[in-house]
Amino acid sequence: MSKMETLDPQELDLEAGRELVRVARESIEMKLNGRKGEIEIKNPLLRRRGMGFVTLETFYGDTTELRGCIGYLRPVAEIWKVIAQAAIGAAQGDPRFPPLKRNELDYVIIEVTVLSQPSQIRTEDPWELPKLVKVGRDGVLVERDPWYSGVLLPQVGTENKWDSQTLLAETCMKAGLSPECWLDRRNRISTFTAAIFRERKPKGEVFKVELSQSEGDLMRKV
Repeated sequence: MSKMETLDPQELDLEAGRELVRVARESIEMKLNGRKGEIEIKNPLLRRRGMGFVTLETFYGDTTELRGCIGYLRPVAEIWKVIAQAAIGAAQGDPRFPPLKRNELDYVIIEVTVLSQPSQIRTEDPWELPKLVKVGRDGVLVERDPWYSGVLLPQVGTENKWDSQTLLAETCMKAGLSPECWLDRRNRISTFTAAIFRERKPKGEVFKVELSQSEGDLMRKV
């Protein structure tokens, strides 16, 4: 495939987000039912290379519980294909959970997160790092050599009402490192932004998630 421009998540409007959520759900349905076939893609933007995650949550009426989350941090394919594969991975390949069963899918909310290219933070003083990370805007990626890597999406910091230092520490632990690893110059700390689209209920209306950067509250609006 010829080289193509990487998709900027800010280019995606609500209609594009709805299409990506549909792609995620249809991909899981096809996998669980043993069916093969082409998924219709209407928006040409979704044929650009991109990075993304799919999160599955079991819906209990007024609460949800994580059921799987898988994604890609490199623009390895067209974004709709990335989301399709991430959805199948979240349903059947997240080692924290057993594979999703067909009768579970009707009770699962799907959330799609499309990422920007991670950008490494460079500063002479590592203690300045928390000032350069904005909760409610940034996701964080921590990497060390080829063995340690951890990522937390932008919505995680707001959902947990963390400050930026806590977000850094939690990402370090996700990478299998100490909570203070962000102070170690051997580690690469990068941030990224995202566009987030989510179902209100299983198979329900899709809306764009807006993250508050001032109060750490998760706000949703259509």
